[in-house]
Amino acid sequence: MTKNNVSSKLKLIKRGGGEVRLKVDLLLNKDEIPKDKNRIFISLFKTILLKSDEEVYRELYESGAKRKKFTFSLNMPKCKFNRESITIPGKKVSLFFSAADLKLGIVFYNAFVRSKGDVISYKDLELKIVNISLLNEKLFTGECVVFKTSSPIVVREHHKENNTDWYHSLSDNKGYELFIENLKNQILEDLPESIYDLDEIDVKVISNKTVKVKHYGIEVLSNLTTLKVTAKPYILSYMLNAGAGNFKNSGFGMLTVV
Repeated sequence: MTKNNVSSKLKLIKRGGGEVRLKVDLLLNKDEIPKDKNRIFISLFKTILLKSDEEVYRELYESGAKRKKFTFSLNMPKCKFNRESITIPGKKVSLFFSAADLKLGIVFYNAFVRSKGDVISYKDLELKIVNISLLNEKLFTGECVVFKTSSPIVVREHHKENNTDWYHSLSDNKGYELFIENLKNQILEDLPESIYDLDEIDVKVISNKTVKVKHYGIEVLSNLTTLKVTAKPYILSYMLNAGAGNFKNSGFGMLTVV
């Protein structure tokens, strides 16, 4: 794809606001990947960003721990979860990427486009980016929507004094309260004007299933959930594109509208 074509496509992103949602199709060289799968795609992000925009790469990954304003999920057709691996018969994966920050979203879009056709290695696994699609923007006009997770939500309780973490279910009062507190803090940090609307946010858990996801060698309790959210339209839009919960930039907490 030429530079001019990239610029033309990016005009589509800018028509409605500051969000970017992408679908990236990848081919694999083998039909089995490690169960600790998200780190594979984090490595992919680092590789394509380092090639495309070294400044942003260093800002995101070499300037200390920080919350990164994007999330992603994976679609692995007909996959089978084994004890330590995942079998993907068709050797195809679709990566869904979302950023609530327009500038960051454009950087990632360009990085994917510039690496289209490249073979990117992770240990003995090879991934090839074969297609990148911009997804249509969802415009919210009402103040109530039902979200479903496309990657599970993590509710983490971190204790600084001994550097330990506890992970909670959204079905429990403690987990729900921590989730709401974290959600409002992130909204306020990214959207300072929301300070006048935070108290109106109402979240109801319609259904929830806890699952354990292997993440950097640790079994993390997480939540496959459906949420009914009442809030101002711009907050609903933010939640859809930023995701919800902890570890969002590591492949958790991506939402879709039911």
